[in-house]
Amino acid sequence: MMNLVLGNIPMSDINYLMGLASDGLSQGDIRAAKQIAIEKFDDAELETVRGYYYQYKHLLY
Repeated sequence: MMNLVLGNIPMSDINYLMGLASDGLSQGDIRAAKQIAIEKFDDAELETVRGYYYQYKHLLY
């Protein structure tokens, strides 16, 4: 997953996303993060990311 993220998302966007997450995520923050993912990943990569999310989402709550 790290290779996928670091290979596709510039460090400036990673820093931006980390800043969003530092004080909790609003609905607007989540929309911004999704938009970055849509812009930076192709369809197959998005499916890989979705797979990781569904596999590990229980750890988020």
